[in-house]
Amino acid sequence: MSRTAKILDRLPVFAISATALYGLYVTHMDSPAMSQAAMYTFLLLSVVLAPLAQATGLDRAPNAVTIAIVFVALFLVLAAIELVAMRLLKGRSSNVRWIVRLSALLVFAAILFFTPAIGPGRLF
Repeated sequence: MSRTAKILDRLPVFAISATALYGLYVTHMDSPAMSQAAMYTFLLLSVVLAPLAQATGLDRAPNAVTIAIVFVALFLVLAAIELVAMRLLKGRSSNVRWIVRLSALLVFAAILFFTPAIGPGRLF
């Protein structure tokens, strides 16, 4: 295995790709057109991070900072999941690990894009 392949095999490629995909999707969609999975993920992370935001004064931060913190939290969760999955597949070949990563990314994208739209007024 080449040096570049070893480095790529150690990086959390799924977490990076999924967070980038989620970030592009959330920042470029209007609220009523956003999928339920994207909206509920964003709301769940916001609610989980709310006590931390109040304790550190981030509740007064601009929206861009809040959104960036939510994306970082999503990345950390996805990276932890990928780390556990790759540890479980440590004895397998590199091809199997990449197939698992790409399959997980396809499932993530399908859930993100193909769940029904949230629609106006459904959150309240």
